[in-house]
Amino acid sequence: IISIYFFYVSKCFQKKFKEEFRMKVLFVCVQGLASAIVISSLKKQAKKEDIDMDILAVGIREFEKEIEKGCNLAVIAPQVMHKYDYLSKISNDRGIPCILVDKDIYGSSSEMNLLNMVMKEIK
Repeated sequence: IISIYFFYVSKCFQKKFKEEFRMKVLFVCVQGLASAIVISSLKKQAKKEDIDMDILAVGIREFEKEIEKGCNLAVIAPQVMHKYDYLSKISNDRGIPCILVDKDIYGSSSEMNLLNMVMKEIK
């Protein structure tokens, strides 16, 4: 019975540890719809590379509320580059790095380049 208990506690600890240290990335576009398409491809690529990452697409209006919940990186889509200064200030004030994605790697066919860019900024 004791070994079963320790096995259970060990599994619970591993799950909690994994959740606490999981990378969280926030993608921002006008309403979160275009980013949802891009992050779908990005999630698939991260899974192929065995990278454990939570990725969330949000619109500009939800950005401040979502960033309060915490993340490792804020990624700004090319279609809202005119809001980059505003969004990066919000992000940087919370100690969260913020990057603007180049339009050439923001397509669904460039998920490996986008994943490399995100991983470079997080590390």
